[in-house]
Amino acid sequence: MNATPKLECLDLRIEELCSYYGRFRFGPLRRGQGITVGNAVRRVLLSELSGVAITGVRFLNTDSIVHEFSTLPGIKESVFEILLHLKEAVISKTNTITEMEPQTCSFVLQGPGRVNVEAISLPPGLQFVNPNQYLATVYSESVSFPLEITIEFGKGSSNLLKKETIDSIPVESTFVPVKKANYVVEDMEVTRSEMERRERIIFEVWTNGSISPQEAIYAGAKELMELFVPLLEEPPEVDHSFRVASSFSHAETPAHGNDLAPETFTPNEILIEDLGLSVRSYNCLKRAQIHTVSDLLDYSQQNLLEIKN
Repeated sequence: MNATPKLECLDLRIEELCSYYGRFRFGPLRRGQGITVGNAVRRVLLSELSGVAITGVRFLNTDSIVHEFSTLPGIKESVFEILLHLKEAVISKTNTITEMEPQTCSFVLQGPGRVNVEAISLPPGLQFVNPNQYLATVYSESVSFPLEITIEFGKGSSNLLKKETIDSIPVESTFVPVKKANYVVEDMEVTRSEMERRERIIFEVWTNGSISPQEAIYAGAKELMELFVPLLEEPPEVDHSFRVASSFSHAETPAHGNDLAPETFTPNEILIEDLGLSVRSYNCLKRAQIHTVSDLLDYSQQNLLEIKN
């Protein structure tokens, strides 16, 4: 009896604040299924899962900004370095949020001292995985630099085709919460009662902390199921008479008797020798006393299925 494959969690830990690790075992599977399932799950984990990311920054005080490498008065970091720090900020969402329109939120780089991402007030349902992540250092209490960031929900990488201006710069962010994913297919012990070899998959998944490795595996499997659901629908009935008729339009002009142009002869005049059939198909039609297309069209679909071969 074939055992139903099951997913087991072998290890789960937080390696760093923004690095969650999970190790899973999935099996038993028939030989050859491991690499099929493992490769599909890995590809989905690394490219198809959705998440939230900062996709743009707008500087509200543009007097000292000429380009993205400009320095800001009273701030240690350049514009480019601030963009990098914002790109690294990991945002998690509550389970109640499935989709989200682009959101904007404003904050002020104000000192003196270190400024972390916790200075940014996120919309309801969102939070920073590491609120103490470094953003910039402000030297003076008198420095006050307002910014506006754009947060979006999506898959893959953020769209960098957005128009860039001096005061508004897109951030090259990734929405995918999985940082790395590996799998190994290994053989399982086979008992004497089993007639074929079995195998199982060992998955290793690292996420950025916005979701757990278990949630990543679940979301990846759900994405695959939704991808294959349309293939489970009943295909429309094939009109076999159309398939036969369509072959006539590509048939070559018969070489017997008077040569006729393709547009001047009718299907009833075509001999089965002129259809370019395989030897097996030609012989079975001949044995059934079918010599022309006209003879063939006299048969119903059910009668054709009753002809041997």
